[in-house]
Amino acid sequence: MKKFLFSNCIKIQDVLFAVGIFAGLPAQIDLSDGRVTYCDMMKGLISREKATVIDCLDCFENKVYALDSGEDNLIIWDMAALQCRYIPLGCRRPSWIHFIALERYRSDYYIFPKYENKIWVFHTDKNEITEIRGYLDHFREAQCACRVDNNVWILPKDADVLYCYDLSEGTKNRYDLNTVVRECVDAVFYDGCI
Repeated sequence: MKKFLFSNCIKIQDVLFAVGIFAGLPAQIDLSDGRVTYCDMMKGLISREKATVIDCLDCFENKVYALDSGEDNLIIWDMAALQCRYIPLGCRRPSWIHFIALERYRSDYYIFPKYENKIWVFHTDKNEITEIRGYLDHFREAQCACRVDNNVWILPKDADVLYCYDLSEGTKNRYDLNTVVRECVDAVFYDGCI
């Protein structure tokens, strides 16, 4: 195999887990020699003809959780049982970017969509999704997010505010800024600042 293209990856032990852009097949990349091997066939896996774009990845209890912007799904790969599951989230828009964050707190995953004023919470212990609506007040689109400890900082599109969602408390705070932030594509925490 000469080329293996992927949009995101996660390190699991000594290998990278990634999903190929062309066909959406999960693979492992050996970090010592760069060799790519496709994962064993998983029950429920759907091979795609169009590009697969994985926005976010995380691993928890032998499962890999990912957000697929091409199809607006939460994908769960059970590495031990060799099963794959797709949970449609219903946030598809003309854009390729449907999500700004996938954050785990304890055993729950918080999914922050780009174009919806809500948060989905996937409860891994119950295998169900709940919604938190209206956390961005009147804004309908978020630009980016950044996690600091148990706080997820969210910047709405073309706004002069910054929101902080506390995963441990389930509360939000709004902070007024002195300027409107436009066309921001990413945020990171460094040296006490976002």
